Amino acid sequence: MPKFIIRFGVGSLDSAEVVVADSLEMAQEIALDAAREEADNMMEWDAEDYTKERASEYGLDDEGDQQ
Repeated sequence: MPKFIIRFGVGSLDSAEVVVADSLEMAQEIALDAAREEADNMMEWDAEDYTKERASEYGLDDEGDQQ
C-alpha cells in the first residue's frame, strides 16, 4: 500500500504524520478523523443552573434575567 503524509490542525496546533492507505481519498479521511479526535480532546463543555451570581461571574448579568 502507498504511504501518504497527512496534516491536520486544530486551532494553533498543527500535526503531520505518515499513514499507509489504499488511496489519497482514504488518507484524507484518516486526516479528517485525526483532526476530529484532536478537536474532541481539546474541547470542554458544561451546563449549569442559572443564578444571578454565576451569570455575573461570566459577564451575563442581563441575559438570563429576561426570562
